[in-house]
Amino acid sequence: MSIQIQTKAIPMAFCNQAYSFTMEVKVSPQREVAWKINKETPLPWGLQLNDKGQISGIPSTVQQVSVQFYVSAQDPDETDTCILNMKVYRRLAILNEKCWEVSILAFQDIVLSAEGGVEPYQWTCDSLPVGLKLEKNVITGKPQASGGMTPVSVTVKDNAGNTAEGKFQLRITRK
Repeated sequence: MSIQIQTKAIPMAFCNQAYSFTMEVKVSPQREVAWKINKETPLPWGLQLNDKGQISGIPSTVQQVSVQFYVSAQDPDETDTCILNMKVYRRLAILNEKCWEVSILAFQDIVLSAEGGVEPYQWTCDSLPVGLKLEKNVITGKPQASGGMTPVSVTVKDNAGNTAEGKFQLRITRK
C-alpha cells in the first residue's frame, strides 16, 4: 500500500488569464484521495486547489511562490507531501504601437519592445515597405519610396508559446 505525489513541476501561469492544472498522484490500492495545501504557503492570488487536486482560477498578480501540497487517502490512512514552485508572469504585450515617421533613403532603426511573458522573444512583421526589414526586434534599412501611411502588423512570441499582436502606422516622408 502506498500513496505518492507524481507531479514534479507546476506549469507557469499568466496574470488575468484563466488557469487550470491537475496534480497527479499514484495510489495503491486505488482509492479516493483528498488534496490540501499548507495555509502558510498559499497558491498565488486568484488560484485555488480543490480536493481533487485541480488548481484553477485567474491569477491577479505577478509572483513566485513555493507551495506545500498534501494528499491523503483512507483505509488505510496514508499521506504524502511535496513542495513545488509556481510562477505567475505578466501577460505578453507589445509596448510601442504608434505612428513612426521616417525619411526616404535615410537609414532607419525602429526598435520594437515588449514586456511580460517568458523571454527570449521572437518577432515577425508583415507588410514592411521596400527597403526595410526586421532583424530580431529592430526594423532597419532605408525606405525606398515615400507617401502616405503604411500599416504594419507585428507579432511577438515568447519562449512559452504565447503571442501578442500589434499594429502601427509607418509614414515615409521626403526630408
